[in-house]
Amino acid sequence: MDTTIMLDPKDLALLLSLEPASLMGRIMLLNKDPRYHNRLDAIQLSARILELRSSLVKGTDRKR
Repeated sequence: MDTTIMLDPKDLALLLSLEPASLMGRIMLLNKDPRYHNRLDAIQLSARILELRSSLVKGTDRKR
């Protein structure tokens, strides 16, 4: 299951802007939030965020 689908757009933007070292901790904090009710898979989500960030950077490089 792609847990990024469950994320609030503001939370996704926040996660995409974080340094990789802060990512897992922030996801764990979000997971405690009542709107997520411990449904986020922190490992899968952090890997997906890093993939998304990488693809966004590559997409930006191609436009130049």
